[in-house]
Amino acid sequence: MSDREEALKDLKEQLDRIKDNNRQQIHLITLMADDYSQYAEDVAKLIIDHIKAAPSELKLIGIYVMDSIIKFSGETVERYRRLFGNEIVKLFVDAFEKVVMVGMYFFSIVQSLQRLIIDSTIPWILFIDS
Repeated sequence: MSDREEALKDLKEQLDRIKDNNRQQIHLITLMADDYSQYAEDVAKLIIDHIKAAPSELKLIGIYVMDSIIKFSGETVERYRRLFGNEIVKLFVDAFEKVVMVGMYFFSIVQSLQRLIIDSTIPWILFIDS
């Protein structure tokens, strides 16, 4: 197994393990994303796919992981911001449609991400009529 495959396997195992808003687990995944930054495109895709495939009750946890990586102060933060920024609106809309009850938590994350992702289309989420 190549280093890339091993890194993605380890990350997927951690993503599959997280079942609640556990800061230590989220921080571990964030550090792993930083360590595996040479595979940033694959890491971002893995996390995005994880959020899309997650059951409704776990989508918010996946969003928290993405949020933590985007806000991390490592050297690769801009790269991850760009990679996640390309998909973030679709992820939020999908999650909002499936998890209406946690909308206020999403709103607080949206507000914090707006400051980090310049020229973001995130504000349009607030005007979606479903």
